[in-house]
Amino acid sequence: MLCDVCKVEMNDSTTEMEISVKERKVKAVNVPAMVCPKCNKLVVEELVDKLVRKAAKHCKDDTFDYPKEVKVFGFGFGKAKL
Repeated sequence: MLCDVCKVEMNDSTTEMEISVKERKVKAVNVPAMVCPKCNKLVVEELVDKLVRKAAKHCKDDTFDYPKEVKVFGFGFGKAKL
C-alpha cells in the first residue's frame, strides 16, 4: 500500500486503539496497521477497525490483545463477527 501523502510504500506495523464502549474505555493492543517510513502516517484497514470495535464490545477487561481476541479464518470470522 502506498502512503497517500508521500506516495512511498508503507510498512507493516502494529498500534494501539482506544475504543469507547458505553461508559468505559477499552484499549486494544497489537492491532495490525501500516506506517509510512517517511512521514509516519499510520493506517488501520477498515476491516481491522471493525473487528477491533466489535471485540471491544465483548471485552470484559480494560485492555485486550488483538491477535489473541480476534481470529480471522478464510471467509469466516472467529469471536468478532461482523
